[in-house]
Amino acid sequence: MHFHSIKDLLDLPELFVLSTKKINGQIFIDAAPVASHQSYPVCTSTQTICRGVNSIRKVRHLDSFGCVVYLNLPAIRLSCTSCGAHFVWSYDCVAPKKRYTKAFENSLPKQVVGATVIHAARVTNTPATTIAVFFILGKPKKPHAFKKPVNHKLPRTLNWC
Repeated sequence: MHFHSIKDLLDLPELFVLSTKKINGQIFIDAAPVASHQSYPVCTSTQTICRGVNSIRKVRHLDSFGCVVYLNLPAIRLSCTSCGAHFVWSYDCVAPKKRYTKAFENSLPKQVVGATVIHAARVTNTPATTIAVFFILGKPKKPHAFKKPVNHKLPRTLNWC
């Protein structure tokens, strides 16, 4: 299978698939970002310098073809030439410091409806603590716009004094 077909199946347009390996029912996909530079999110400067790869992040993605899928993403170190700050590449598909893609996290509540924590952990092949977070806290919803408090005027009552 060609890598562009794998990219279409994963639905991750920001990643370029380098290689795939299947080991014991698990698929490991080595990927890299398509873009060559990333702007610094604080000062939004596009003048950044790549300082190398610190490590490889192993991130769980949606299961495919009955196999558990992991993405191996490089933790690319960058520095901003405008303000001198150092930061790590931010992927759109993965929240910072998370071990699961956003697509996988969004699929968990659908998979565990009506199940116990232990059963859901076995079905999804994830730690029970991860499932417990979704049971207790639920998936955080999008923040709503600030609503102006409604000022209800109560009708005047008669004074009986």
